[in-house]
Amino acid sequence: LLHRVDDRVPEVLHRAAGSVGTGAVRRTATVGGNIVGSTLRCLLPAALVLDARATVLDRDGTYETDLSEVVAKRHLLLGLRWREPAASGYHKAPADPGGPPPLVVATAAHA
Repeated sequence: LLHRVDDRVPEVLHRAAGSVGTGAVRRTATVGGNIVGSTLRCLLPAALVLDARATVLDRDGTYETDLSEVVAKRHLLLGLRWREPAASGYHKAPADPGGPPPLVVATAAHA
């Protein structure tokens, strides 16, 4: 669940999860649902800058793949693994509900 994403993950993921919808949305929405099923996909830019890989489930079992396959094939996302950054950040510009998606800037610096 998005509200359970805390400071044990890189700042870019933590801040991205905290920017999704309202508190009620974050208490019911999942990381996988946001990356795979959401039209806004607020966590996707954060995961991409971390070079994240996804563990997914298909009819043949579980395997690890890149995020482009996850999004294209709409797999069931079971977990994420990423490169630990030296520093990271996230900004989501204000936007009107029902309007175009907001501008999102996600960044990560790796050693």
